[in-house]
Amino acid sequence: MIQNPLIEKAAKFLPKSTLKKGFWAVLDQGLFAGSNFFVGILLARWMNNESYGGFSIAYSTFLFIGAIHTAFISEPMTVYGSGTYQQNLHSYKELIERKHWLWTITTSILLLIPTIYYYNINEQIIAESLLGLALSGPCILHLWIYRKICYILNIPHLAAIGGIIYMAIFLITITTSKHYIIVTPFISLSLMGASSLIASNFIKRQLPIYRTTNDSLNNIEVTTKHYNYGKWALLASISAWIPANVYNFIIPISGDLSAVGSLKALMNLLMPILHFNAAITSLIIPNFVRYIKNNTINKNFKIISMYIMSISLLYWLILFIYGERIGYSLYAGRYTFDKTLFLLLGIIPILSSQINIYTSYLRAKDMPHAFSKAFLIGGIITVLIGGPLSLLYKEKGAIISIIITNTVLILLLWHQKIRIQEPNHIKL
Repeated sequence: MIQNPLIEKAAKFLPKSTLKKGFWAVLDQGLFAGSNFFVGILLARWMNNESYGGFSIAYSTFLFIGAIHTAFISEPMTVYGSGTYQQNLHSYKELIERKHWLWTITTSILLLIPTIYYYNINEQIIAESLLGLALSGPCILHLWIYRKICYILNIPHLAAIGGIIYMAIFLITITTSKHYIIVTPFISLSLMGASSLIASNFIKRQLPIYRTTNDSLNNIEVTTKHYNYGKWALLASISAWIPANVYNFIIPISGDLSAVGSLKALMNLLMPILHFNAAITSLIIPNFVRYIKNNTINKNFKIISMYIMSISLLYWLILFIYGERIGYSLYAGRYTFDKTLFLLLGIIPILSSQINIYTSYLRAKDMPHAFSKAFLIGGIITVLIGGPLSLLYKEKGAIISIIITNTVLILLLWHQKIRIQEPNHIKL
C-alpha cells in the first residue's frame, strides 16, 4: 500500500499501466543520457580545461542544430503523430524520415565550412569536434526521432531497449578506444553517432506500425503544418538554447577558455535530473493531448507539477550536501567548486521542471506561439543580464543568470496558461 500522500495522489492521477510506462520512459532517458553523461565526465577527466572548453563550444553548436531539428521535425511530429495523423502513422513516419535525412545531411555539409576554418587557425579541438558532429549529427538525431515515435505509440519500453543497445555499444567502443588508442572529441562523437544509428534501426524494425488501405498523406500539407508549428517552436527552441549555451560563447571573450570547461563540468552534474525531467515530459505531451480531448487536463496539471518538483527538490538537497565530494570524485580532483555554487546550481532543475510542465501543456494545446514569446523574452534577459554577469563572475555569474531567466519564464508561462483558461483575463 502506498503511504506517501504525494505518491498516492500521483497513483490516482496515473493508472498502473501509465506508471509502468513512466518507469520505462525514465529508464529509456536514463540509459540514453547515461552514456552522454559518461562521455562528458571522461572528457573532463582526460582533457585539460582549455581543451574541454573548446569541446563545449562545439557541442553547444550541435545543440543549436538540434534545436532547429526539434522545432520543425521531431516536436511537431510528437503532437500531430498523437492526433491529426494517428491513423496514417506509417506514411507519416516515412515522410518525416525523408525530411530528417535531407535536412541533417545538408547541415553536416555546411558544418564543414567552420571545420576547415578552425583547422586553418590551428584550433584543433574545435575543428575535430565539428567534424565529429558533421559525421554523427544525422545519426544521433535519427535516434531522437525514433525514440519519440515510441512515445507517440505509448510503448516507451521499446525506446528503453533501444537505449540499452545504444549504451552497451557506446560504452564498449569508447572503453576499447581508451585502452588501445585515445579518446578525443572526434572519436567520442563518431562512436555516439554509430551507436545511435544501430539503436534507431533496431527500434525501426520493431515498431508495430503497418500500412493501411488509406495510408497516404499530402507532402505539402504535412510540410505546411510542420512549418506553421515550427516557426513558433523554433523561436522557443532557440530562445531556450540561449540561456543554457550562450555563456560558452560569451565567457571566452574575457580570454578564459578554461572557465567554459569548468562551467560545462558543473552543468554535467545536472544532467541526470534534467534528463529525468525530459523523460517525464516526453511521456506527458501525448497524454496531455488525450487529456485535453477528454477535458480532464486542468484537474491533473497540479498533481503532476508537484510530483516532478518534489523529485527536483530532493536532487537539489543531495547536490548541496554531497556536491563537493561528487565533483571531486567524478573529475579526479581536476575541478574544485565552492559549496555556494552547488546551492545555486540545484535551483536550476527545480525551475526547469516547472518550465517543462507549462510548455508541455501549451504544446499539447498546439499553441507554440504562446510559449515562444516567453522564451524570446528569456533569451533577451540572458543576453542583457547574463552577458555582463558571466563576464564578471564566470561560472557563478552564468548560474545566477540562468536562475533569473528561468524564474521570469515561469511567471510568463503561468500567465499564458491563465489566459488560455480564462479568455477574459487582463493581458500584461
